[in-house]
Amino acid sequence: MRGTTRNPLGLIQLGDIIVQINGDDINNEADLFKTLEKYRPGDKIKIVVKRVISVKEGGNGEGGRGNGLATAETERVILNVKLKASASPVDTAR
Repeated sequence: MRGTTRNPLGLIQLGDIIVQINGDDINNEADLFKTLEKYRPGDKIKIVVKRVISVKEGGNGEGGRGNGLATAETERVILNVKLKASASPVDTAR
């Protein structure tokens, strides 16, 4: 899934990558929606995310000093989340 870091309250934000929900692997958007359809607002779920904890620059690629690509060190983090209802339904009739 596209990157989503966690704020001090334990919420998912841009930077974390969701890899598992209640034991179900999340490999793409379809997996995410299929898994979330099993739950209702108020349900508590365990979300495992991959979080970037540091980034190392790869150099400029000249003279054998690196390939110019950055590498990221990540860790797996478990979040226990109570699902909420969306703020308002999406209006698709336009």
